[in-house]
Amino acid sequence: MEAAGERVPLLTLPEAHDLLNWLRLVTAEGEDHAPEAGRWAKEIAARVPSQE
Repeated sequence: MEAAGERVPLLTLPEAHDLLNWLRLVTAEGEDHAPEAGRWAKEIAARVPSQE
């Protein structure tokens, strides 16, 4: 199966920070998805430059 075109970045840096912030909010709520959101927040935080 061939790719249909050139691969583009999936998220911009601001989008990555927005997603990270949202995942942290979900983690803080402590609902059913909190552990998975926390895991993803750690994975993204390790790969995205800080906002500072």
